[in-house]
Amino acid sequence: MHKFYSRVKSIGATSSVYMMSSFIGRGLPFFLLPVLTRYLSTDDYGFIAMFNIIRSFLLPLIAISTAGAIGRAYFDRDKAGFNFSSYISSAFFVNTVFFLIFGVILFFLKDFISTRIGLPWQWVLAVPFFGYAASLISVREKLWVFEDKPFRYAVFFVSKLTINIALSLLLVIVFSMSWEGRIVGIIATEILFAVAAIILLVRKYRVKISVQINYIKDILKFGLPLLPHAVAMAILTGADKFFLKKAEGFSVLGVYIIGFMFGQIVLFISSSIDVAISPRLYRRLGALNKENSLELVRYIYVYLLILIFIASAVAFSSRFLLKFLVAEEFYPAGKFIIWICFANVSFGMYRVFAQFITYAKKTYMLSYATVVSSVFAVFANYFLIKLNGPVGAAQGVFVSYTFYSLFTWYCANRVIPLPWRKALTV
Repeated sequence: MHKFYSRVKSIGATSSVYMMSSFIGRGLPFFLLPVLTRYLSTDDYGFIAMFNIIRSFLLPLIAISTAGAIGRAYFDRDKAGFNFSSYISSAFFVNTVFFLIFGVILFFLKDFISTRIGLPWQWVLAVPFFGYAASLISVREKLWVFEDKPFRYAVFFVSKLTINIALSLLLVIVFSMSWEGRIVGIIATEILFAVAAIILLVRKYRVKISVQINYIKDILKFGLPLLPHAVAMAILTGADKFFLKKAEGFSVLGVYIIGFMFGQIVLFISSSIDVAISPRLYRRLGALNKENSLELVRYIYVYLLILIFIASAVAFSSRFLLKFLVAEEFYPAGKFIIWICFANVSFGMYRVFAQFITYAKKTYMLSYATVVSSVFAVFANYFLIKLNGPVGAAQGVFVSYTFYSLFTWYCANRVIPLPWRKALTV
């Protein structure tokens, strides 16, 4: 029992660093709502939301999960004949190729996409640059996690978000650039920190331009099976906003996004815990036996209860905080919050179950679960918005995420069976 609690304490210490950085970094846009909602209209927030949908769709296509492949290769870095520096360089080469491919595709489709989503074509073409920069940054951040250096991760992450917000405020308030200023702030900051990430990786791992075909094949073997997953994930997380914009317009979407931001507090917390747990979970899975499998399931059940408690607290308090933090035209966002909070409980559990599948190198199953769930999300959001109006978007997110979590759990349990029922009775 003492051993159990000491492990919980260790996880908690590391998790608290990630949680603090997440709250400071991701909380900055949240606590700046009193300012931004008075300089940006509901329509402006709608435009920003649409830009974020496009970038969330394109980012995984350019990143091609190279950060995940490098994270896995990190544990093989000391093996004879393995050149970790060359592996990182090969990953960057893969990112560059996919950046060019999708950059060209978007160039020829810019007018078509712009007409469909209502975003000027110039901003459509800016998305690949963000995706390329973000893919490079994710490599440095992922390695800090596996190096068990949460403080360096936190400083980098918080610094990036701080400059992002500072630049956005300068462009929005001083230069009156409205929603365009916010997007410029996002893209410029990402490019700046991508350069910093490359410099840090070169210094740490002596990365040089050294591309090896066998490493490229290994990276693509890891990442390509996740492409359907990536595209489907973008559909799963963006269907609510896309259909809401089509049905109600940019203004209603802008209000919805504010409610969505409040509900995302639950995801911020679960993501922080998830980042801290990942290395330990991988080590636990590598030495899985009858005794510690039971203990592992109990950890997961405790985690679920914690998320439910957090979601309840956030949903209750946010409806009161809303009126202190946003302009009056955004007050209707309150009706969305409770649905998004509990949707993120389900999404937090999905992230846990997905790590079982990733560890077992059965990423095709993860893709399968995500594709099926994305199709479900399209129908759920379309019909719920049609039936219940704007609140149907939030309901669609809750139903879709819950379905996704349960389906992923089913797949994970087929790969690594665990005593889920026994843990409740023993």
